[in-house]
Amino acid sequence: LDAPAASISWVVDAYTLPLASLLLLGGSLGDRWGAERLFRLGAVGFAAASVACALSPTIGTLVAFRAAQGVFAAMLLPMVLALAGKSFDDPRHRSTAVNLLTVFGGAGMAVGPVLGGLLTDTIGWRSVFWLTTPVAIAAALLVGAADEPRTTRHRVRLDVAGQVTGTIGLVAL
Repeated sequence: LDAPAASISWVVDAYTLPLASLLLLGGSLGDRWGAERLFRLGAVGFAAASVACALSPTIGTLVAFRAAQGVFAAMLLPMVLALAGKSFDDPRHRSTAVNLLTVFGGAGMAVGPVLGGLLTDTIGWRSVFWLTTPVAIAAALLVGAADEPRTTRHRVRLDVAGQVTGTIGLVAL
């Protein structure tokens, strides 16, 4: 895109800032609306943002759609652990699932940049976004049927002031 180096660094930062600052809100929304529903919304939104990134004609649009990816990832990631905990009644199986999530999550963080660099050098940077699209769609399709929000008397309350304060604090850092 013939962008200056300072703009290119925002391709990473535009994703990382919303992801890190909205994780708490994502977890809270999952408690309120249901883990499967929020996971599916996050995965489909992430896939759509990935397509938009791959088709971006300018660095500005790429940065904007990377920020959208970060927002949807903040919905998606907290639900992974919630779904793993909910999917296994036996504590040993639940522990194994969490351990596998940790191993594969760590491996993904290590392999992701290397694979991204390899794809960028061989096929082009847009291929990174095209690759994540079917993975996100598959995740959305494979998650269980959407659960309903809790219908108890003590419905999970959204702490707007706490969420705003936490988000502003994390962005400021």
